[in-house]
Amino acid sequence: MLRFRRLGPRIVTIAFVSAYLDNLGSMLQDTVTLAIVFIVGIVHADYHNIKKIVNFGDSTSDIGNGAAVLTRDNGPVIPSDAYYKGRFSNGPTYIEHVAASLNVNLTSFSVGGATTADDILQGWLGGKFGEPLRSNGQPIKVPGQDTQIAFYLNQTEPLDKSRILYTMWIGGNDDSDNALLKLGIAASTFADAQYDQWVALAEAGAKNILTIVPPPKTKFAAAYGARMHWNAIEFKWRYWGVKLGLFEMPALMAGIVIAPSSYGFKYAMSDYCCKGNCFSGLKGNASVCSNPSDFALWDIVGHPSAKTHELIGKEVVKFIKFWF
Repeated sequence: MLRFRRLGPRIVTIAFVSAYLDNLGSMLQDTVTLAIVFIVGIVHADYHNIKKIVNFGDSTSDIGNGAAVLTRDNGPVIPSDAYYKGRFSNGPTYIEHVAASLNVNLTSFSVGGATTADDILQGWLGGKFGEPLRSNGQPIKVPGQDTQIAFYLNQTEPLDKSRILYTMWIGGNDDSDNALLKLGIAASTFADAQYDQWVALAEAGAKNILTIVPPPKTKFAAAYGARMHWNAIEFKWRYWGVKLGLFEMPALMAGIVIAPSSYGFKYAMSDYCCKGNCFSGLKGNASVCSNPSDFALWDIVGHPSAKTHELIGKEVVKFIKFWF
């Protein structure tokens, strides 16, 4: 497990909008202050040097080689045929759009169900949101982001790490699983574990790290994001030669919540396209709407729709071209 010492189920309803904006407000106070620090730390951006993306995370960037591969030989495949080729959506994920737009290779270790760190909270699939259990009647453990990164760092990377962009989007399962099990683990504990992962990559030679600040759907998520910002300050002081970029998903999602039509959506966070038990498959369990591009969300869990992933991808590309 990665560990460095630092210095210093979502049911989507209309009520989500109010809670989202309340949580967003508390985050923005920190973000404005931190923006000054980050601007000082920007080195001249030259994203053209990036030739590869190495991606870590959970279902938000599982490109079909994660959960689907892990579950295919021991029970029903997760995700089911209500999803696109092993993605937790109805189309490619945001990171695939990013790689295609930048014309770089993509290697992804993301697995649906992953948490930030296995030694804090082991992620799993099965029984949480209707996902089927394994053939032995049990859920299946999935490698957390710490395990994913450790696995990668134990491999030989043929490409100079300074020409690789390391990306990560994590935190949703920390939130939901922590609440489901009533563990009461502080969001800062998970965010600090992600800080350790930035350090591990930097110590291994990484020069470009992009991490997604999770949407503040809950107070836990807002606290996780706020801690990420403060941790980023410390990281920049310790590793001036590493470009660490925090993409503000809260700002993008707030725009969709407030004015969905501006982004081409009829429904923002108040509805979703796949209805029923989507994880158990379409036949007899779930149904898919006829107009998926009208929806920002794909399922009751809150996974982004293909259109939302495409939108996120475009915004992340803009961020990369500015920051890296």
